[in-house]
Amino acid sequence: MTSSDLPPSENFKNLPIMSLRSKIVEKIMENRVTLIVGETGCGSITYVIFCLVSQLNDY
Repeated sequence: MTSSDLPPSENFKNLPIMSLRSKIVEKIMENRVTLIVGETGCGSITYVIFCLVSQLNDY
């Protein structure tokens, strides 16, 4: 089984950015511009997009 076969939550659970989900979504919702900086592989691109799409689906 490869990582692409796993559900998104399983793929993301070990990313360093995972523990910051609620804070990231909160800051994005509060501000017109939010800059997220992280090392390669931390999830700052893929995981943040997943969080935002998930948040929109909850509305």
